[in-house]
Amino acid sequence: MATAAKITRDKLEALERVPDAWAKSIEGYQPKLFARLSKLLAELETVDGSLAMTASNLTSINTIVNELRAFLTQGEYVDIVKAFNNEFTVQQGLTAKYFGEVLGLDAIPTPFAAQLYQTNRAIAIDGVLGNTALDSMLLNDVRSTLIDAVGSNSRYTNTLESLRNLVEGNAEKEGQLLRYSRQIVSDTFATTDRAYTQLVSEDLGLQFFRWLGGKMKTTRCLCLNLNGQYLHKGEIEQIGLSNLAVIEGLSSCKSGNFWAGAMPNTNNKTIFTVAGGYNCQHSILPVSTFGVPKDVALRAYNSGYFKPTPTEKEFFGIN
Repeated sequence: MATAAKITRDKLEALERVPDAWAKSIEGYQPKLFARLSKLLAELETVDGSLAMTASNLTSINTIVNELRAFLTQGEYVDIVKAFNNEFTVQQGLTAKYFGEVLGLDAIPTPFAAQLYQTNRAIAIDGVLGNTALDSMLLNDVRSTLIDAVGSNSRYTNTLESLRNLVEGNAEKEGQLLRYSRQIVSDTFATTDRAYTQLVSEDLGLQFFRWLGGKMKTTRCLCLNLNGQYLHKGEIEQIGLSNLAVIEGLSSCKSGNFWAGAMPNTNNKTIFTVAGGYNCQHSILPVSTFGVPKDVALRAYNSGYFKPTPTEKEFFGIN
């Protein structure tokens, strides 16, 4: 049986590990995607090394984009998406272990919580494999690049290089599929996990949480200041309303109405799902009330958030 520390660590680290594994897979796939696209370009007519300004070339562009879509929706890219999809099952299992083996609670998710998890999971997969997603991440720009190239009688080699930069990236920027899909994977996986964890916590009536996660170059002020801290549910809700003074030292993170990087839909309810904002890889994990430091319990009690039972009053020395 895994230790409580390992279960917690595995659940936390998945929010960073899964997007990193996705990025590595896409980096290896993009050259193959470009190789397929370069072969499809043979359908275009050229004159003296330049793309011919013909109606047939414009028609061929649609064929090229559709065939590239077919390439994306079968074979290796689908396998990469399936591996991502499987991570949701693993993470849901870790969440069950966290409640059962770390907190010692019999946490059977309600039908609503279970259905919401599967709904969000389906949205995540559609976000990297659905037709609309593929269009917005890559195919629309491939189409536009080709239309512009044909319309301006561009050199074939120049067009090929432009498409290579678009698909594979270069020293200045990542390939477009990687650049867009990585944040989608990171955000949807993390928000699905946090939303599910919070729903189960609500059903169990848990009051205290701990803000946990790693530290990266992109970690924003809010998460740096909250990382490792124990918080009452009411305090987290106030943070979601941007009342950052609720935690000492947190006010410095405010930028405008909210903190930098906060999602537009952040409020006292969604904060448990969106956490620090875009690309946030921190978790808000429920903890046992009796595992909370005394000063945190007293802070929450004095602020009116924590309404302890007689046993909890005795444990924390509250009169």
